This record gives sequence, structure tokens and C-alpha cells, in this order.
Amino acid sequence: MPICLSSSAASSFNTAASCVICFTRSLSSAVEYEGKEFPLDIQSREEKPHTGIFSLFGKKTVGSFATASLYYSSDKLHIFVADTTAIKTANHLLMIFILIVLFTLLVSATINFLYASYFSSRINTLRLAMYKISNNDYEIVDNIRGDDELTATFSKVNC
Repeated sequence: MPICLSSSAASSFNTAASCVICFTRSLSSAVEYEGKEFPLDIQSREEKPHTGIFSLFGKKTVGSFATASLYYSSDKLHIFVADTTAIKTANHLLMIFILIVLFTLLVSATINFLYASYFSSRINTLRLAMYKISNNDYEIVDNIRGDDELTATFSKVNC
């Protein structure tokens, strides 16, 4: 029967039986799991190394499972390394990333809206001045804010 070993017991384990070493972030120093049945089905995972999401004590965890053949022995060494906080950490980082993206989009949209409003008001002022001139009404605004081609065009119209 495969058993879990703590990290201190794993270094002193030297029998020729089927050895399973179970290192996890929360279990490596927890002595209460030492000697208990291994939490994974080893028989179905012996063929090749597997890294991914495992169910460990009823919780999803990210881990890696590998089997190694021992020299001068027919026994196999099963090694399982897991991080029980990896999924929580990944979800936390994903939420931070989403919040940063949303904040960036909000700031960009606000800047675009303010610039479009400012530029639109200047275009409307020029349009109104051109409309008044076309109707022989020469009482128009003296100038518009800015220092660009639109201001130069308005100053030419205002002459």
C-alpha cells in the first residue's frame, strides 16, 4: 500500500518496497499525514509523468506525478509534488489582470471622450461661423481655443 512520507521521513526511507513520496506545500511539513494512504490512484498513472490539476483530499490542486524505476531493483518510486494554493493564486492573478485591463480601458475611453468632445465643440463653432457667413451674418465669435490648423482656418474666416 503506498503511503505518504513527510519531507524529513522521505530522506531516511530506505526499504525496497513500493515507495511513494508525497510533497505538497501544505503537507511537506505536516506530520499528521505521514503513514496514511496515498491520496491518488497510482495504478492508473504509472505509465507516464503527468502535470496538471489533481483532486487531493477533496480539493483541486496543481501537481505533478512521476514514476521512476530504481536501479538494481524491480521496485518503482512514485513522486507527487503539488501546490495546494496554485489555483487560488492563479485566480487571484487573473482577477488582478482583468481589473488592470478594465481600468486601462476606462481611462482610455475617458480620454477619448474628452478629446472628442473638445474637438467636436471646436468643429461646431467653425461650422456655425461658416453658416452665419453664408447667410450674410458677419457677427461671429472672434476666435476659438487652440493652436492648430483649425484655429488658423477660423482666423482666416474671421478676417
